Amino acid sequence: MGLFQTSPLSLVPKTSKPGKYRAVYDFSHPHNPLPEASSINSHINSDDFPCTWGTFATVALLISRLPPGSQASVRDVAEAYRTVPAAPSQWPSLIIHLQADDQFAVNICNNFGLTSGGGVYGMVADAGADLFWCNGIGPLAKWVDDHIFFRVPRQHLSKYNARRAIWRREIQSFGGCTQDGSRLWYKGKDLPDGSSEEFDEDCSTSLRDLADASACTAEDCNFAYTDADIDVLSTCLGIRWETSKSVHFVTAVPYLGFHWDIRTQTVYLLEDKKTRYLTAIAEWEMKHMHNLLETQKLYGKLLHASLVMLSGRAHLTSLEAMLASFNDHPFILHTPPRDTPGDLEWWKRQLTRPEISRPIPEPQPLIDYGAYSDASSGFGVAITVGPKWRVWRLAPGSVVMTRV
Repeated sequence: MGLFQTSPLSLVPKTSKPGKYRAVYDFSHPHNPLPEASSINSHINSDDFPCTWGTFATVALLISRLPPGSQASVRDVAEAYRTVPAAPSQWPSLIIHLQADDQFAVNICNNFGLTSGGGVYGMVADAGADLFWCNGIGPLAKWVDDHIFFRVPRQHLSKYNARRAIWRREIQSFGGCTQDGSRLWYKGKDLPDGSSEEFDEDCSTSLRDLADASACTAEDCNFAYTDADIDVLSTCLGIRWETSKSVHFVTAVPYLGFHWDIRTQTVYLLEDKKTRYLTAIAEWEMKHMHNLLETQKLYGKLLHASLVMLSGRAHLTSLEAMLASFNDHPFILHTPPRDTPGDLEWWKRQLTRPEISRPIPEPQPLIDYGAYSDASSGFGVAITVGPKWRVWRLAPGSVVMTRV
């Protein structure tokens, strides 16, 4: 094999499989390059391994446009990374130093911890998604190895395919596939708020009515395809699903840490996420100073929750300021900004609510009411709405409290 390099190895418990562990390699070690050695990841650009991600925005847009009566099924690929072998030319970078002296092993499959790991598997998953679409199964979305399949009632299939044809033309008119960093996505028409529709496919295929191709139950026969159709193609492609995580077709499913109710068009934060985030806040509050990784982990959890708690974004500013303060010193401990405890108290109150939800967002027309406001700490507050206005003066001795 010649020259090779080892990296530290950790075993992380799998939350879904008690007693099972996932091997994660620190291919970013050494974090500060040495004259004689630099990390494996420092030689990899993740942008060279792009793939599609079914983000919150793409899934929300997809669900908001489903015909009435549609259902969803969730599938998770079993041991996804281990289905992708590493080329022998890459083996010298994937060496493990065993406990015995002068004994080594090589992990010859795709590895957790590689900067390119997600993209390498993502390319394979994208090919699988394309084959499902080409066989008329869909629509669907995925996040790494987590897949969500949707099926529409047969009576709405032709009309839904006609809408997909419109979306395909719109995607083509806006340039087709777009790459942002390591993410591939397809841009649709501009939305009223200045953003764009986000798709993770080009909508170039038509969904097919497969209900008559195989035996089905009375309920399944009302839909374009069944779980069995997914299984047949998956077996042909060699895709193995983790059956303990599968959710068969229903109107409400867990996905991306949320509970999506297609019938009511509502998305909820999962209960276990609420518990985990409260635990993360409690662990944070046990220490007075934190490094960059600790700050990123807490911020990422609360940012995820803010997708259904929009007001939560106003209570992330202190953590965002702290993230910016690390610069090039990720391991130096920092004291959180003075507003951080107050922000975390707000989060704790919100995360103990019985239900955290919002309507599944869909494009809405914006109406400009011509409303404006202004304030002066030395005078008062003024508001205008269209041709009408109102002014309030400060009472003598008043103190104005502001938060930026």
